[in-house]
Amino acid sequence: VIEILYTALDFQWAVQSVLSFLGEHYEVSRVYILARLADGGCWKNLFEWSSGKIEARFLSYSDEEMESYRRHFDMDGVFYCKSVDDLAQAERGLFKERGIRSMLQCVLRDGMEIVGLIGFEECRKNRYWTKEQVDTLTVIAKILAIFS
Repeated sequence: VIEILYTALDFQWAVQSVLSFLGEHYEVSRVYILARLADGGCWKNLFEWSSGKIEARFLSYSDEEMESYRRHFDMDGVFYCKSVDDLAQAERGLFKERGIRSMLQCVLRDGMEIVGLIGFEECRKNRYWTKEQVDTLTVIAKILAIFS
């Protein structure tokens, strides 16, 4: 990941390459970066990779929607959802509507401020991530935040 980001002449190509590498390596349905836009008030899905027959989906959220969503993240900035069935009914419906069965998200920070997140979604089955995988993806989120 560092090699791709460090040597790339085109940042957008590099990020897309990293997402593709991660998606294929971890065999997930979708990998994306959601970021808060500089003008404020809006979060958009800026980059996305999806596997095979999984449909890409570019989303946007308001600050208010993201604020209520933040409660899911732990102290390390990780939201790990083995099954969307474990979520509250309204959230469960939203994720199931998009075909998501399980997900892992890690925040991207600029200092102490959350400026985005990298998400990994599984649409085919419930996914159980190992501690090593969660730790690795958390470090990758930190690396992406530094380069962005």
